[in-house]
Amino acid sequence: MMKSKVLIVDDEPIPRKIMYDYCNQSRFFEKIVEVKDGVEALELLNNHHFDLLLLDINMPLLSGLSLAKCVNANTKVIFVTAYAEHAVEAFELNVIDYLLKPVTFERFMKA
Repeated sequence: MMKSKVLIVDDEPIPRKIMYDYCNQSRFFEKIVEVKDGVEALELLNNHHFDLLLLDINMPLLSGLSLAKCVNANTKVIFVTAYAEHAVEAFELNVIDYLLKPVTFERFMKA
């Protein structure tokens, strides 16, 4: 089984840690990187390839929706957010899933 590289982008440390732990427990990922904002994520994405983004929506400076519009078409995006009202716009960006916080491990694995 080929393992993937995932980038977790969330300005809140607790949800970021939960996603990191879920990724680690899933054993699907060879590399797990976490950052606290969209600007830092964009810098990484300009220099490194990630197969998957776990992306919060409501972040300072650069929202998750804005960041998703900048992502290479080969990079899959799953939004992980507390805001259900952005789901329609998110799916218009061809994301693969939309997880509402708090996310259970079972729901994470389904995504």
